[in-house]
Amino acid sequence: MQAILREWDFRTPVVEEFFILTCNDILAGLPLDEIYVSLNLFEELEGYEECEGILLACELCTTLTVSIYLNKEDE
Repeated sequence: MQAILREWDFRTPVVEEFFILTCNDILAGLPLDEIYVSLNLFEELEGYEECEGILLACELCTTLTVSIYLNKEDE
């Protein structure tokens, strides 16, 4: 994750903070369904930077998971 943090240019520190928090939650095994509950809460509170960080982390983890799955099928 450190390589991503060095390479990506987050729009604001809040986006970066929520990206890191969400990645840590995902790595700890929190289901995406529960993360989306948090996302909906921040959206209702109009915390759009928080939403952006959460969504970026979810998209990254989903993309990596699909990529790993597809690479395993090729082997």
